[in-house]
Amino acid sequence: TGLVLFTFSSSLIGISITPVILSGILVLCFTNVFKKLIYSRSVKEAEKYSHFVESINGIATIKALSTEKDSYDKAEIKILASIDRNFKLSNCSTFQGTLQALLSQTGNLAVYWYGSYLIMQGKLSLGELIAFVTLLGYFLNPLGRLITLQPQLQELSVASKRIGEILDLPCEQE
Repeated sequence: TGLVLFTFSSSLIGISITPVILSGILVLCFTNVFKKLIYSRSVKEAEKYSHFVESINGIATIKALSTEKDSYDKAEIKILASIDRNFKLSNCSTFQGTLQALLSQTGNLAVYWYGSYLIMQGKLSLGELIAFVTLLGYFLNPLGRLITLQPQLQELSVASKRIGEILDLPCEQE
């Protein structure tokens, strides 16, 4: 498909690929940020669930010592920390998605603008521009989907790292 697009207009294909390259650079810029946020969130989630399990397993002790309020306060703090990390991760993901959408739409606008310019110069027909844009969708959509997979791939990477950390911990003695 790329070769066919190149035969339509080499300058249009260059304009079309530029936003994809910029999106790739954007993904690379956000990689470490996502790793840190996802790791932080997973740690806070683990602490929250760990507290819940400990509280449920030791409910008799908590009731006997009348420390329900303390246990509740600790749980609330852990829940709020977990929500805060999820919110930060969501904001970062939304910001990156917005920037990628801006790049994509600006690229589309540039293709239509330059294509219109080529039509007015008589170097391209309207049908060729329509065919170019249609084929461009088949060419760039898979690349765009790969780029938008970045947050999920970061989740996978952090999750496998966390599992490794958990498996490396010494076994608890009962």
